Amino acid sequence: MKNLKRGMQWLEQATVKPLDDFDELGQLYDRMVGQWRTEMGHVVQIVGGVNSQEKYGSQPGPRFTPLPAARQKAAMKYLADNAFQTPTFLIDQSILRKLEPVGEINRIQRAQAAVLTQVLNDSRMSRLVEYQAMSSDQDAAYSLGDMLGDLRKGVWAEVYSGSPKVDAYRRALQRTYVEQMGLKIRPPKEDDQAGGFPQQARRGPQAPPANDGEIKNMLRGELRDLDKELASATEKAGDRETRLHIEGIRAQIKEILEPKE
Repeated sequence: MKNLKRGMQWLEQATVKPLDDFDELGQLYDRMVGQWRTEMGHVVQIVGGVNSQEKYGSQPGPRFTPLPAARQKAAMKYLADNAFQTPTFLIDQSILRKLEPVGEINRIQRAQAAVLTQVLNDSRMSRLVEYQAMSSDQDAAYSLGDMLGDLRKGVWAEVYSGSPKVDAYRRALQRTYVEQMGLKIRPPKEDDQAGGFPQQARRGPQAPPANDGEIKNMLRGELRDLDKELASATEKAGDRETRLHIEGIRAQIKEILEPKE
């Protein structure tokens, strides 16, 4: 991350030539954003992760050991501070206004959405459920509930302030959070996923993820808790954009939890 921040400082100087256009600058800038996303993905792997040690029949002990709860929690704290807070070092006006008239909010939103998708991966959440269930001290394990709670507090940090103000970058991330939770709770119908093609035109049916019911219940609970927190934050909103954003999110949550027929 320190190298990426250093790289942004010389990006324009290294790529812009007096008689050339800005194509090289644009390509390298997009690669910088992509590398940021990749590095955040490495941190995500710690959450619900295991230590693996190759062993054979004569060697005692487990091959796979879940990572310590403290390390997983620290990884989520890092993501809250670095992946889900807006990476302002990537938002350089002198570069961006040479590349395009508009588009940076969407670019950052897509990069953060990719990290969020990894965190909410079905297999990762299922591992957290199983590791807690198999732990000798379930209260000490880093559970799915712990992870989702840390994620909510990281993505919605402004809600817990006295007079929340949410800027456009964070509003985009927060909408993405609710959208992804909604897709987990109420996946698209099969025909929607296949673009309307009949069943025989698609690959075979996919088995639901392990602990699917457990995961959906936890996600519903997170949205209910978030809705309560947003309800108390609405009147405290520091500006009109934030208030309307909160009201829109609450309507979105209601559609997910109480869908119309």
